[in-house]
Amino acid sequence: MNCAITRGELSCAKSSRMPHYVLETWINDNASSRIQLCQMAVTLRRMMAAISLAEKQCANRNNIVNIVEIAVKQNQTLNTTIDTEMFSESFDGAPMSIPSYHIDKFYLEEASASALYPKTLAMCSCDNHLAVIHEEVVVILQYIHEMRELDGAILVFLPDWLDLVKVQNLLYPSDNVVVHLVSSQSLNDSELHDIHSKPPPGKRKIILATDIAQSFISIDDLVYVVDTGMRKCEFFDIEQGINVFDLEWISRANANQRVGLTGSLGESYHFSLYTEERYRMFVD
Repeated sequence: MNCAITRGELSCAKSSRMPHYVLETWINDNASSRIQLCQMAVTLRRMMAAISLAEKQCANRNNIVNIVEIAVKQNQTLNTTIDTEMFSESFDGAPMSIPSYHIDKFYLEEASASALYPKTLAMCSCDNHLAVIHEEVVVILQYIHEMRELDGAILVFLPDWLDLVKVQNLLYPSDNVVVHLVSSQSLNDSELHDIHSKPPPGKRKIILATDIAQSFISIDDLVYVVDTGMRKCEFFDIEQGINVFDLEWISRANANQRVGLTGSLGESYHFSLYTEERYRMFVD
């Protein structure tokens, strides 16, 4: 058995382009053969990721999307970013790394934080009782929309649905943005199509999402990512004897993964609503 390991950043077209290369190689190698069948399988962790990929591939070929069956095995302990060094130990051959475009990364202390984001800056020194300062999230969104020259979508990571709704309400009644909310995989075809479609002329597309978006959303026109650095997790409260939900800081791997969502098609920007010192404190 031959094995080739391809390593690339998120959204760099590993799942969509590699089958093309395999098929082209197979055709060249079997040009004089009677073998007429080439079978390939692309496995993805989540159903919505498979639907999204299939829809985009069929759209590129002007075909009708016809998904007969999608079986996705859920495993919450896995990470969508493969550890190629560990994986390659089982095979002969080195991994191939696909570089992405330049990504400008900004931490909170680089954005006049004490004046524009005082509450968010203060939150960076906390390990407990975390909270998203929704008004200050909107401040950075307004800055990106009004001051940045590059057009393109903005993806904002927030902990849960309530945070998405609060930020959305603060953005309206602006008439120059189109806002989409993503907090689960249960998006219908119309909602998924809207997320991938370009907004009307003169409008900016903003996707407000929880960490579920890291696993299945691939946005072609994504240029900006705003990361609060928080997620909602379930904990067991010893005193009350019940399971409760609370905010915690994301891991360093999660933070790096969110950075990698951009940079596959051109220059992009990542704005962290936490300091570089807090980033260094994230667990590995």
